[in-house]
Amino acid sequence: MSTKQSDSIAPVSEWIRGVKLGDGDAAHNLWAHCFAKLIAMSRKRLKGLNTPIVDEEIIANHAYESFCLRAARFPKLEDRSDLWRIMATIVSRKVYKASRKKQPANGTDIEQTEESGPSATDEVIADDEVQRLLELLGSDRLRTVAILKLEGHNHNEIAKGIGRAASSVERYVRRIRETWEPEIGAEA
Repeated sequence: MSTKQSDSIAPVSEWIRGVKLGDGDAAHNLWAHCFAKLIAMSRKRLKGLNTPIVDEEIIANHAYESFCLRAARFPKLEDRSDLWRIMATIVSRKVYKASRKKQPANGTDIEQTEESGPSATDEVIADDEVQRLLELLGSDRLRTVAILKLEGHNHNEIAKGIGRAASSVERYVRRIRETWEPEIGAEA
């Protein structure tokens, strides 16, 4: 590998390490580096759908946010090839979830019913709200417990997954509720 090539790869690997550690500057630099390619990737995945459900920039933004929130959970995330493999998976899942929403021929959101579930726009808004609430928690451990709880895991499963006692998980869940209650109660 030439010095020129290794110089161009080094910052990406450094930014990835920074994002895994929660470094905001690294996340910003990596986003600036990835933005155009993420948009193109999102556009390509959306292209096969009959009607545009959501804008490719929204998909790209939410995919990157999801990546940043979970970067520390990817043990084999070290370089740009790992990054793009993970990003492709996240973008594909975001597009798939959006594509499952029913849309009328004119492309506008249909009126929600119990059978159809939330629209793609509503799902993006809900995802934003979850991300905002997770940021309020202030610690990676609480965020991890909250995500696992939202995914439907019980206290024992979470305890085993994070290597803590179930009583610790119960304490974490109480702290999460205490943090979120004023936020959720104020909006209801």
